[in-house]
Amino acid sequence: MSNAKFRGSRKHVLDLVEKADFVHLANDLVRESGVTISQQATFRPKGYIDPAEMELRDFGPLCLPDVIDWKIVNNWWPGHPAKSPQWDLLITCMHGGREGLVLVEAKAHEAELHWEGKELAKDASNDSIRNHRQIGACISGACQSLNEKLAGFNMGRDSHYQLANRIAFAWKLAQCGLPAVLLYLGFTGDESMANVGIPFRDGDHWQRLMGAYMHGVLPLSLPGMRLDFAGTPLVMLVKSLPIEA
Repeated sequence: MSNAKFRGSRKHVLDLVEKADFVHLANDLVRESGVTISQQATFRPKGYIDPAEMELRDFGPLCLPDVIDWKIVNNWWPGHPAKSPQWDLLITCMHGGREGLVLVEAKAHEAELHWEGKELAKDASNDSIRNHRQIGACISGACQSLNEKLAGFNMGRDSHYQLANRIAFAWKLAQCGLPAVLLYLGFTGDESMANVGIPFRDGDHWQRLMGAYMHGVLPLSLPGMRLDFAGTPLVMLVKSLPIEA
């Protein structure tokens, strides 16, 4: 498949997983979290030959079938036709002797940071209204639990919805016993996207923008901190990689 159809963070993720030293680069990104990624790790997307992104309800039972009870995760969030996050990149990993998961949310320019809440159509069906309420309850429950570990979470369905649902899913995995690393990965220097949004100039620029994005929603001390759920870690990281010209 030609890579000409892909732009922005989607392209850079596919370029990353195609690299011969992908596992080495990925380990450098997550080293601070205490997990390791082996050469035998499973990841999606696989590259340009298989560029499909996956939801956890599909990836988990397929790639980590016996680690946790995926029915608990899948029943927690509304099922089809309600949407759950499609992850830019999912990578299996190890934490000590336990299997875990790295969940990657990738960005390449400011417009890829979504500040808005989840909308509900005025003519929404009863099923859509019920799903909307359930999603709100999922995020609120995650927020309450996280605040018991570290004060300063203010996540909700109606603002910063993309950020909130990513944190909520990472929390749910850790709560269910699966070590989870949520990696916000900024690709820097992509001037080809300047007509869409302001590119991230460098790592410092990306860190400042993520700080502004998180402000009032997540504790600014969260990145790099381990939150423990009955012995299972949850770690959020904010890292960057320069693109290759």
